[in-house]
Amino acid sequence: MDKKIKRVSKVRGKISFPGDKSISHRAAIIASCANGNTTIVNYSDSDEFASTLNCLRQYGIEIEQPEAEQNTLIIHGKGLDGFSQPEKELDAGDSAATVRLLLGIAASLPFESTFDGSARLKTRPMLRVIEPLEKMGAQIESNNFRVPITVKGGKLKAIKYIMPLSTSQVKGAIFSAGFFADGKTELIERIPSRDHFERLMSLMKIKLKKEKVQPVQPKANDEFERRLRKLSKSQVVEERGFLYTLPGNQNPVSNLTLEIPGDISAAALFVAAAVLVKNSELTIENISLNPSRIGFIIFIR
Repeated sequence: MDKKIKRVSKVRGKISFPGDKSISHRAAIIASCANGNTTIVNYSDSDEFASTLNCLRQYGIEIEQPEAEQNTLIIHGKGLDGFSQPEKELDAGDSAATVRLLLGIAASLPFESTFDGSARLKTRPMLRVIEPLEKMGAQIESNNFRVPITVKGGKLKAIKYIMPLSTSQVKGAIFSAGFFADGKTELIERIPSRDHFERLMSLMKIKLKKEKVQPVQPKANDEFERRLRKLSKSQVVEERGFLYTLPGNQNPVSNLTLEIPGDISAAALFVAAAVLVKNSELTIENISLNPSRIGFIIFIR
C-alpha cells in the first residue's frame, strides 16, 4: 500500500513509548532467578520480549498478568529452584537477545536445555556467548555456534575473561552465570556497553565491583589484539577498560516494582523531526536517559 507523507509546519505535543526492550529482557530474566516477587510496569510490547517471557514460562516460572493493571507483569521468583526442566525445546522466535541472555542461566541449571527459533534466528552468531560459558564449565552443543543450542548445565566455576568485543548481551550472560558460580568472576570490558544489567543487579542486592584497568602492553596471544591486527594490520600499543568483579553464590533478592522507561531508540525519529522542523516543541514522557544510550541526543545538541 502506497502512502503519501505530507510536510508539516511544526511538530508539537506530548508522546510516550512502550518500555525499552533491552531493559525489559534483563528485568524479566534477573527477576525470574531472584528470591521474591517483582512487578514490572510498562514492559516492552515487542515480539522479542514476548519470546523471553515464553521461554521463562517454559522453564516453569510463574508470570502473572493482572487484568486490572494494564501492561503489568508480576514475576514470582524462587531462585534457581524455581526453574524446572522444559518439556520441549525453548522457542526464542526471532530473538537473539533471548538466547544470549538466557544461556547464562541455562548454564547454571542442573539439567539440559535446548534453544531453537525461527529461520532468521538460526543465522545469528552465538560463539561470543558460548565461549566464556564453556570456560566456566558448561557443556554446550550447537549448529556451528548457532541455534539449535543444547546446554548441559550445572555448578560453574568463576573465570577471568577479557571480552574480545564489547557487547551488553555477552556481559549479561556472564554476569547471570557468575551469580551462582564458585569463586569471583572477573570480566574486563574494554569499551563500555549499555549497563542496564548492572543497574538491575544493584537493585536486587547483587554485589558487583567496577574499577578502571590501568593501560598494559597487550600480550602476543591476546584475542582482542589478534582480531584488531587482522582487521587493521596495525599494532595496538595499550588498551584501557573496566574490570568487573562479581563474587559467586549470590542470590538476587527482589520485592520490587520496576517501571520500565520508554525506548529512546523508538523516540529518536520523533526527536529528529522536532529538531528539523521549525517552530516545534515536543515533550517525550517517561523515556530512558541512561548515559550509555543517549549518544544520539548528545550528538544533536
